[in-house]
Amino acid sequence: MQVRPLDGDPEATARAPGGVPGADVAAPPFLTLIDAPARQDHLPDEWAMAGPVLIAGRTLDRVVVGPNGVFAVTLDPDPRPATLTGDALLRGGRRVITPVKVAQAAAFDLRRVLAAAGIDVFPYPVLVTRGADGLLGRVRVVPPGCLAAEVWRHPGYPLRRSQRARVLAAVQHPATA
Repeated sequence: MQVRPLDGDPEATARAPGGVPGADVAAPPFLTLIDAPARQDHLPDEWAMAGPVLIAGRTLDRVVVGPNGVFAVTLDPDPRPATLTGDALLRGGRRVITPVKVAQAAAFDLRRVLAAAGIDVFPYPVLVTRGADGLLGRVRVVPPGCLAAEVWRHPGYPLRRSQRARVLAAVQHPATA
């Protein structure tokens, strides 16, 4: 199982809403769900964000690591607003399951990769989508611009600084398993 950063500087991508500075091609529209609001709603210094990364053959949009846990962040590629009911994510009156399942699978894959690296943490799944806010099973659904506030107040499992560094190293560098 391999984990590797995708092409481009993730920090530069997070700073520039249009994608990597100097690139002629704009970033896909769904990246603005997290990249543009990140300028206004930034994480404190002890938090780190990596991504996008390739985990187990699947692209994970972001991995957020902080004092209260590891978060596997999936961006909903559909720009239409969604609503959240007690047991479903709805778009246009129809139940939408794909983004929720993708978020769950991303967190599961990240957990397997971290376990293979000897790191026993549970990555909390987060789905960033327009219009919805709340908890759907184990998936935290947040609107754009609210990611930092949500992970900051999440009552997660506390991680020491050394554990956070190991998680980031496992996500940012190729791993062999």
